[in-house]
Amino acid sequence: MLQIHCPDCSRQYLVGTRSILSIHNTSEGVIAYVRCPEGHTTINTGTTRSIEKIGAGVERPLQPVRKSPVGAGHSF
Repeated sequence: MLQIHCPDCSRQYLVGTRSILSIHNTSEGVIAYVRCPEGHTTINTGTTRSIEKIGAGVERPLQPVRKSPVGAGHSF
């Protein structure tokens, strides 16, 4: 479970790991894109500096990265 803040809803939520769209390990720390229960995509991290850097960057789609187990050399 994760506690997130959604600026669109102006609310705090407790969400499960299924709400995580993607996680990125950067030199500034871990950044997680998480969907709130209302459907908004939020940026969550341990530092405000990481969020400021993202806001100053180029817009990009927030689609989660999914790799096929077969394409990654695994078979399930």
